[in-house]
Amino acid sequence: IFWAGTDDGGLNRIDLNADKIVKENYVYNNSFDLLKDKAGRIWVATLGEGIKIIDNSKDELSIINLNNEIPLPSTNIVSLELDDSGDIWCGTYDAGVFKIITSNENINNWEVQTYDKIKTGAVWDIHLRNNKEIWLATNEQGIFRLYPNPEGFDNINFSNYSKNEGLPNDQILCLEEDFEGNIWFGTFGDGICKFLGDRFSHYDEDDGLSSNKVWDIKMESDSTFWMATDGGGLTSFKIDNNGEMHTMVYNTSNGLHTNYLSCMAVGNENNPYIWIGTIQNGIAKFNEDTVEVFT
Repeated sequence: IFWAGTDDGGLNRIDLNADKIVKENYVYNNSFDLLKDKAGRIWVATLGEGIKIIDNSKDELSIINLNNEIPLPSTNIVSLELDDSGDIWCGTYDAGVFKIITSNENINNWEVQTYDKIKTGAVWDIHLRNNKEIWLATNEQGIFRLYPNPEGFDNINFSNYSKNEGLPNDQILCLEEDFEGNIWFGTFGDGICKFLGDRFSHYDEDDGLSSNKVWDIKMESDSTFWMATDGGGLTSFKIDNNGEMHTMVYNTSNGLHTNYLSCMAVGNENNPYIWIGTIQNGIAKFNEDTVEVFT
């Protein structure tokens, strides 16, 4: 089962069964992020309609408007992340980040925790590192790194990395962790960065990237990175032992149907494809040999 959130076409459930694709549309426009929780429910982050939860664990599919069950700090949700406790971190467009404690079986008793020490505006991506730290990609203030604290949510400490600490750009759109625990950032205008503990390495178009505007970055099991860019199509790359980047670019000149990409999902051995979300051109099922487009 494949889920695809759209800007103006609702949420699509795509069943890939023997090359037959069936779409079921749920009318939630402006879907920004999707997440499966530990109970198997699908969380939908929307811009303007808060959070929707789709529960198909029973005979009939049920849809929960979380805004009607518990008070949320904002209805403009743009990112979601599941932590090792089963709680959900939510990034907003206009109210920073908050966490929903889901340990109680009764949704009405779920607890919403806000963290007022960080004033970030839009939080485009959230990443749980080593099942402990929470990293936030923000629109104007670079990266926030939150450290766990057993004394509670209000006592969490944090670090902020921005241009002052060496980032080339404070507008960070996406985060990814490699197998060595390094965090990679995609920026809007200055390529990608790798966090090295006390400094950043930086790669851009001069190093072979197809665009410096990076909407999404993912890593495959063989340590190949994939980047969805704004105007530059798809870039794959590896970094050798000398720190040199080796890239391959896929765009409209060699098979892609558009160069304006917004997100990706990386497959596995049973589904060896890159699924690409585009800007106004549907989704694409991609590998190095074929591209199949669904609109």
